[in-house]
Amino acid sequence: MISNKRYRVTKQFYKFLNDYTKTVVDIGGTLRKKQCNKINEIITTPLTWVGNKSKVCNSIFATLPNSIVNYYEPFLGSGSVLLHVLQQQSEGKITIKSNIFASDFNKDLINFFIVLQQTPIELCSIFTNSFVSLYNNLENDEAKKKFYYDVRSDFNLNLGVFNLEQSARFLFLNKTSFGGLFRVNSKGFFNVPFGHRKKPKFPKESLLLEVHKLIKNVHFSHQRFNHQIALQKGDFFYLDPPYAKVTKTSFVNYLPDGFSNNDCLLLLEFCKRLEKEACFFTLSNSVELFNFGENYKMLQYTSNSLKGQLDQLLITNTNEQLNW
Repeated sequence: MISNKRYRVTKQFYKFLNDYTKTVVDIGGTLRKKQCNKINEIITTPLTWVGNKSKVCNSIFATLPNSIVNYYEPFLGSGSVLLHVLQQQSEGKITIKSNIFASDFNKDLINFFIVLQQTPIELCSIFTNSFVSLYNNLENDEAKKKFYYDVRSDFNLNLGVFNLEQSARFLFLNKTSFGGLFRVNSKGFFNVPFGHRKKPKFPKESLLLEVHKLIKNVHFSHQRFNHQIALQKGDFFYLDPPYAKVTKTSFVNYLPDGFSNNDCLLLLEFCKRLEKEACFFTLSNSVELFNFGENYKMLQYTSNSLKGQLDQLLITNTNEQLNW
């Protein structure tokens, strides 16, 4: 059950979305013609990430206007949507007139993308020689488990240090931890256990270099979604916030503070501001959070999570580009 307080907050949020949303994307529906031109070779994110939207990138991309001023992604996560948009831009399927901004409140995540952007060869070398090769040469699971926990300990000892080695540790832990989770305790220490995978899917150097080429002009930053931005008419925001804690078992511990009930209200105000400034946005989130009854327009899709299937919403205020 959702508490009355949370229900009021989420109902208020959806009332805003009902008033302002021009359409909701149907994951299995017909998308605009521009999107239907498939990319020759898809460049995927090198990260494993809870809430990764790689399987619905086409549907999210279908909500983008053909031409936008600035592109913003304040909840970067794995970067799968960003990479998809950048690929489409490189093939002339969308025009971004000014800048591309990607941010997240996870410092280690942003550090990884900045290092990959600025020093890709060095990152690939350290990742391969100091982690992947050593790990793969270990004879048994127990030795690999010890190696993992040694790297995790080094990672936590170097919190706040943003360099090549820490970025390589981040990528290694991401590919060998349980479920690819990024979870921290109240002190900010990464505490995900070993994943016991027989053959972790370590990203190849070729993939990392392809991602590097795509992100070379992206402005990465570590900040909250509601920081002050000088908006321009025609800007586009893709918003994929962490799940707010609705039940006692909800997983929200990506960061010590999680994503709170108050953050939901701030996101509501932020969306109102975007609408007022004639900006476009597409919002992804859990239906569990936006459960407001039958009186509202709502389309859903189902995604897989560590705890089974999860109902999701995809909401946008850019309707003129969709072909139903």
